[in-house]
Amino acid sequence: MRYEFTKEDIKKEYNKIELEGEDVLLIGEYIETVENKENTYTMTGDAVVEGELYHDFVTVFGLAEPPEELTARNIAKAEWDWFDYVCD
Repeated sequence: MRYEFTKEDIKKEYNKIELEGEDVLLIGEYIETVENKENTYTMTGDAVVEGELYHDFVTVFGLAEPPEELTARNIAKAEWDWFDYVCD
């Protein structure tokens, strides 16, 4: 399933995630569920890594608990249990 950030989410910067312990700012465009993996998602968008801008950047992450409502905003703002970067 694909969850898009709304214009309001983007205006209020709910699509921006600073990764703890990393010099990375994710700027999400949308989030998708990962098939057959509970509470696991990918976020696609731009990323600023150590001052460099990257487009079509994909991060896979797992949530500690599922959000009450499945929206891009709620998924992004939930507590991330782990994350990794997807490289093609």
